[in-house]
Amino acid sequence: MSIVNTVSRFVFPLLVLLGTTVSAHVAATNVIAPNRSVKLEDWCRRLVVRLPGITNPMCRLSELVPTGVNSLQGFPLLASKANRVNANGVDLNRNFPTPNWQQDAPRYWAKKTKSDPRRFPGHAPLSEPESRWVHDEMVRFRPDVIISVHAPFGVLDFDGPAQPPRRFGRLLLNRVGVYPGSLGNYSGVHKNVPVITIELPNAQKMPSEAEVKRIWLDMLGWIRDNVEPQSETAKMHAVSLPNSGPSKK
Repeated sequence: MSIVNTVSRFVFPLLVLLGTTVSAHVAATNVIAPNRSVKLEDWCRRLVVRLPGITNPMCRLSELVPTGVNSLQGFPLLASKANRVNANGVDLNRNFPTPNWQQDAPRYWAKKTKSDPRRFPGHAPLSEPESRWVHDEMVRFRPDVIISVHAPFGVLDFDGPAQPPRRFGRLLLNRVGVYPGSLGNYSGVHKNVPVITIELPNAQKMPSEAEVKRIWLDMLGWIRDNVEPQSETAKMHAVSLPNSGPSKK
């Protein structure tokens, strides 16, 4: 099996990067618009066709801005770095349906974070369209490993089975903890699908090209040596959620 086939089979490409940034590549050509609002309208029109469940109004509310870097096709890499939460004020990386979410997530938010609005888990698991989309893609794609990109701790985090990687490039393994509703808790601990979180040092600046290559090659080597494809019977299944909908704000 070639290394490219290995990556395409093992790695679940998160288009929504939970934590600090939202970015996406789209195969499109540059379009010069007279102002930012017109540009955002055009960007959103091209993005929503690739992101099921995301509408044009939701995209416009995200206030995406170009990072200064373009994809190979010339489309700008977009980011929304001002907030950890989505437009509803929910921390998406606390909104996944981990066991006992209804008790643990609100309690942790109130007691451990002192009701920090940047860590609000929502009123119910998967209450947000972004987290529902990621969850549904996991069920559909049935990944063997998930690579998630965050910032700005500058470390390598790991949740779940398999031998954890020691380092990717300059990023050294330093587990940051398991939290109610987090992707690492839900997939790595609850579903037994390993989650590697690449915590970049800076959400505003990508690592150098050489460092990106080192991280990539280290990641491919770790996947090749440590991740086994799951049998069909061990693949992920949808989570049964309570019949009641999310509480009203």
